[in-house]
Amino acid sequence: DFCLQCHVDEPALPTVAALARDARSLAIAGRQPPAAHGANFADRHAGPASAASTTCAGCHVRADCLECHRPQAAAAPGYHPVGFLARHPAAAYARETSCSDCHNVGSFCSSCHAASGLVARRTLRGGYHDAKQFFVAGHGQAARQSLETCVACHVERDCLTCHSAVGGRHINPHGPGFDASRLRRKNPDVCTACHGTAIPN
Repeated sequence: DFCLQCHVDEPALPTVAALARDARSLAIAGRQPPAAHGANFADRHAGPASAASTTCAGCHVRADCLECHRPQAAAAPGYHPVGFLARHPAAAYARETSCSDCHNVGSFCSSCHAASGLVARRTLRGGYHDAKQFFVAGHGQAARQSLETCVACHVERDCLTCHSAVGGRHINPHGPGFDASRLRRKNPDVCTACHGTAIPN
């Protein structure tokens, strides 16, 4: 039954059981991929593969993945488009794709950014944001647009240095029109991270 998830409309093949578990040895003529493997699935498989890699392992072996996903694959022609390195900040910010589907942003991105001098040596001091004068004054809008971009380098403690009702500089992190009661009803634990037990009305 497991084999028939992929091998639809095929007669029972008793010799299949004798074959090695290697997916390449199971490449039988007429094998049909699952319905989820539609057009451009190879370009969009990161989410399903990372969510349930054991499902992939039913038909694929690690060597299949390593044909594309190998160390330094991003530098290989055809993996990312030519010139992607120069435009990747825009792609990441626009959420064309999620970098974290393939990369550990905490280490992969930081290692390159550090080598390029784009990482602050001290928390909240210079580094990457120096490219935009007065970035700190407008960073709230950037955080609301793409918090994922911020958390690639920053941790909650960095925000709480300034934005906390129980410490720091007591700067309000909430934008115009913020509805505290709505958030409090939805998830009061979010409020306690900054406000402790003294949640304002």
